[in-house]
Amino acid sequence: MHSSSQVVGSNLYNDLIQKYGNKLKCSCSLIASPRNRFVNIEAKFHEICSSPFVSNEWQINLTSGLVSNLSVYARRDYRRFLSAHLQFLTGLCELSMQSVNNSIDQFLSSLFVTVQLLPETDFHERLDLLIEQSKLNAPTIFDNLLFLIRSVNHGNAIISTYGTNFEYVVPWSEVLHDTYASTQAMIYNDECSCGLYMNCLSQASFINQNSSEIIPIKGLRIGCTPSESFHASTLECFYDPSCINLIQDNTNYIKSINFTSSLNPLSIMKSQYSINATIAELIDNLFIEQWIATINYSSYFERCSPLLCSYTCIEQFNLLYTVTVLLGLQGGLTIVLK
Repeated sequence: MHSSSQVVGSNLYNDLIQKYGNKLKCSCSLIASPRNRFVNIEAKFHEICSSPFVSNEWQINLTSGLVSNLSVYARRDYRRFLSAHLQFLTGLCELSMQSVNNSIDQFLSSLFVTVQLLPETDFHERLDLLIEQSKLNAPTIFDNLLFLIRSVNHGNAIISTYGTNFEYVVPWSEVLHDTYASTQAMIYNDECSCGLYMNCLSQASFINQNSSEIIPIKGLRIGCTPSESFHASTLECFYDPSCINLIQDNTNYIKSINFTSSLNPLSIMKSQYSINATIAELIDNLFIEQWIATINYSSYFERCSPLLCSYTCIEQFNLLYTVTVLLGLQGGLTIVLK
């Protein structure tokens, strides 16, 4: 038996869906709507991306005490890498946030198409699946872009301006302009050559120019290029007040009157990542701590605006009724034949 009922609101629909379940089919008067009409998505990012450590003011205060000609520092001195690492960190945060926001905007502006009204459970399941797919796809473009840049830099043997991957055999100032300038690759831990590999690393340290004392900096690495070494670094130092002070002391840090932010260490309680998580791990997750999605079924129901619902009921086979009908037909046929 096929029946239909006019739907005027969600209350009547709820009564019908409870009574008929999956047998109930309601056609939408509007089959396509932008997802932002009933979905909202926000991303919460790692604390580092909103901290003073990525602010331009703090970075200027920190590096203004360094000698502008970084070549005066030893090749393994972290002061050669510091400014580049901080700029790279700021850029990663900005690009991650931009990439995530673009992904969210694209997702929310896409159309959600349903010819028939979805029950609330099916509606949530379908959107949850779409959101999960979007979350998985979000880092892909960003990762591919970074990999391309890294591969181009290494494949073309581009010499770092910080003098960290190749060095001239003869000082550049002594090379005639029409003479070939030969270089040799820098060697880091485990005899790793920057001419062969792009991810050669060593522990980041400050080297005292007077005593040659080596002061290691927890969590940070140096290597062929600042970007590569920062990939393998962690944010451990930024969780430790003594490590932050160590960096500031060795850069002649002077706080300017324009810098009003309170420079507090990062809090491990505010992050899902371990204190030893590498920057590469954070990049793989676009520095995201949490996705917050809000789905509103009532808004979807209003957009769908079902005007008519139908349901099909299959009645149980009644043997007595069938026999009665057949006997009635036989009697009628007998009279006609006579």
